[in-house]
Amino acid sequence: MQTAVSGFDVIVYGRSDGSIERAKAKMESYIPRYKEESNVDHDDEDVKKAYDENVTFSIDLEEAAKRADLIIEAIMEKQSVKEAFFKQLSEIDILEETIFATNTSSLRPSDFMEATGRPDRFLALHFQNEIWNHNVAEVMATSKTSDEVVKTVTQFAKDIEMYAVVMKIEQPGYVINTLFIPFLEVSLNLFGQGKAKPFDVDRAWMKATGTSHGPFASVDTAGFGTPAEVMQTRIDGNPSLTDEQRKGSEYVIRFLKDNISLGRAGKVAGEDFYHYKDTTPEFLTEDFLADTPDISVEDYGSKTGDEEKDKAIALYTTVASSIIYGGLELFVKDAADFEDIDRVWEIAFEVEFGPFKLLKQIGTDKVYDVLSHYFDSINNDPEKELHDNILKALKENNF
Repeated sequence: MQTAVSGFDVIVYGRSDGSIERAKAKMESYIPRYKEESNVDHDDEDVKKAYDENVTFSIDLEEAAKRADLIIEAIMEKQSVKEAFFKQLSEIDILEETIFATNTSSLRPSDFMEATGRPDRFLALHFQNEIWNHNVAEVMATSKTSDEVVKTVTQFAKDIEMYAVVMKIEQPGYVINTLFIPFLEVSLNLFGQGKAKPFDVDRAWMKATGTSHGPFASVDTAGFGTPAEVMQTRIDGNPSLTDEQRKGSEYVIRFLKDNISLGRAGKVAGEDFYHYKDTTPEFLTEDFLADTPDISVEDYGSKTGDEEKDKAIALYTTVASSIIYGGLELFVKDAADFEDIDRVWEIAFEVEFGPFKLLKQIGTDKVYDVLSHYFDSINNDPEKELHDNILKALKENNF
């Protein structure tokens, strides 16, 4: 829809009439939201006109793809499924200059670039949920992607009103999911391990940072499918997890999948952690924070002796550490500049701070103490080199 509203012709491919009808219904539901929520002024009639005139639908892949300048894949977050799709695409008579892109949330494009048949014209182009409001596009090339393709796709992202970030290396999760996935995981695992209720996690985060929503509201916005898939992939590939961590993650995955099967899969469905259908979600009500202890950003890692306040500080500290850790990982790997890292988070979550602004407000010494204590608790740390580099960066404080 964003591409169509920006004046480009769009062909939406689906494998069946049913998938096309679902796509039409979803896109049509976006029309009023452009006027209400977009970062750019839009009139309902203009958005509807763009949808009617610039968007067509097809269940014929060859017909949809044969005259495209850019093909963006956005299917199930499994490498084998994406490989099969691109192999099918590579066998169709498509223009030589057509660029292939994947919207993968957490995979490396190089892991399936050969399946495209044109690795020099293939890269990742990742968008946020509710793109009209969270207008970030992340461009990630492989070692075989041509510079011309990177330049073309980056310009395309800007042409559709995106804040475009070009990753310096292949970083699974780009900027946003390197920050967002740990943000969700630590919060979901606090719930899965029985350490905190969802509302309490969000309340602690909102109270300390002054933001309008917390991680569980973010899960609702993202929908349950991708978080469940990503968490499963991460626990399958992480043998260093403790039994408690693994059981907590498995509980959360079952919870998310069970709710998907029941039609309660987040904001789009109208409910799950919060209720949205014909009501104001709880986290936006005036009394949501009424009984939450008064804590601030600077309380990170501290203890006061007040049991309820210390519990809220601990929850906030855990969530804040996940975002700061993600930012520091990107920084020490030289995956992106810290200014871009902050800006992506600010746009995606409609806040006035990113991980480095948060780090500076808390103080590097406090963060060093909390993260070093956490790293020391990991037996046979499989990422010891990364963790040592993070602590070194905190000591040098060159942000």
